[in-house]
Amino acid sequence: MKKDHFDANAEQTNTLHDIVDLQVNAFFQRLDDWSQTSQDDVGDISISNIRQEPFYKEQAGVYSGWEASFQLTTPDDYIYCTPDNIAIYAGNS
Repeated sequence: MKKDHFDANAEQTNTLHDIVDLQVNAFFQRLDDWSQTSQDDVGDISISNIRQEPFYKEQAGVYSGWEASFQLTTPDDYIYCTPDNIAIYAGNS
């Protein structure tokens, strides 16, 4: 997001959105490049549910730009039910 002017017209705000859109796209591209080359001990990292929605100023001092969200997932092979854990927690039920 970038700070928008209180008296900005639609064209000025749209220009600001275009600039920030390029930055959001560059962020997602770098994130995708990283996910393609990075692996943890259990497998590949995936990026899904990418959403990008415009955000407009509502009053003076408010920023305009894009709200971006995504889900970053990595496999989890941690063993939660070890014999020790079962012995500890099964007796406390």
